[in-house]
Amino acid sequence: LDAANGKVWVMTPGYKPGETPEVPEPDYEKISANEVTEWGLDAMTTLLGQYGSGTEVTEDFVYESLYFYAGGGKFKFGENNNAAGEKVARVQFGGKGDYEKNKQLVKFYVSTPGTLKVEAISSGSDARPLMVAIDGALTSEAGYELPDKTGTPVVVEVDCSAAADGSEIALWSGNRGINVFSIKWIPAGVTEQPEQPETEPLYVQWLFTADAMSAYADTFGTTDGV
Repeated sequence: LDAANGKVWVMTPGYKPGETPEVPEPDYEKISANEVTEWGLDAMTTLLGQYGSGTEVTEDFVYESLYFYAGGGKFKFGENNNAAGEKVARVQFGGKGDYEKNKQLVKFYVSTPGTLKVEAISSGSDARPLMVAIDGALTSEAGYELPDKTGTPVVVEVDCSAAADGSEIALWSGNRGINVFSIKWIPAGVTEQPEQPETEPLYVQWLFTADAMSAYADTFGTTDGV
């Protein structure tokens, strides 16, 4: 197991001593380089419906190219207030994660550099750090502080310009549980909020032609003084 690179090396039976067995490529799917990818309200609501509220999810699973690794720990889905003050679905990382052991962390794979945005908060009475790594290298040794559960969730923005085609982005808690509402990846050169096409104002134009005025007079009477 090469946890740092997300690979599982499989020994192939039937090869001769001294020969190198063929190893399959890692089975993962990169997300789009041409549009924003977000695992937010829709994803969390779907997973909440699938696993139920408060259920300890202890198996590894993948949802739309987002890889969840329990690694002997757990995830729990439920609802809490997000940054906008709305009670919405979220995922709770059940404790401190461990990158080397693939424990209580999520990963995804990208095609280009970009920017990571994570909306999250501590699930306990103390502030806790969110850790982020690109191909195993921490983007911040101290992590990104998340307020305690009595505060308001924050959106952590992480510069991932060091990422390349095939890079792995991983995130986990640096100290006990955290609640994550959304994970968003914005590839370099892509606008986060696409501009809406401009629309021409709608005008109602009245055409007072001689025929129109004559028809009005025949129907409603003289137009004198109008």
